[in-house]
Amino acid sequence: MYKKIGLSIAYFLPAVAFATGPSNLKDVICLINQYLGYIIPLLFSIALVFFIIGIVKFFVGGVEKLAEAKQMALWGIIGLFVMFSVWGLVNILINTF
Repeated sequence: MYKKIGLSIAYFLPAVAFATGPSNLKDVICLINQYLGYIIPLLFSIALVFFIIGIVKFFVGGVEKLAEAKQMALWGIIGLFVMFSVWGLVNILINTF
């Protein structure tokens, strides 16, 4: 745990040392876009893992776990569908304008 904290401090320390903050709105948007570039694949991975866990519970679990497994798989698919749809719409808007 301390190693991860130390690595993240070492990663962000140059930004603090140079004290370069965003100077205008375009810089803020670029900064947000950069962070979202790291967060979005993580969210896709979480939704995919959630779906896979639901499928595994469906096949491995007994009758009592069947409803829970269906619910997990359904919400995993819904999450993936919504994220792919929004991602596609955003890319269409970016390429159009």
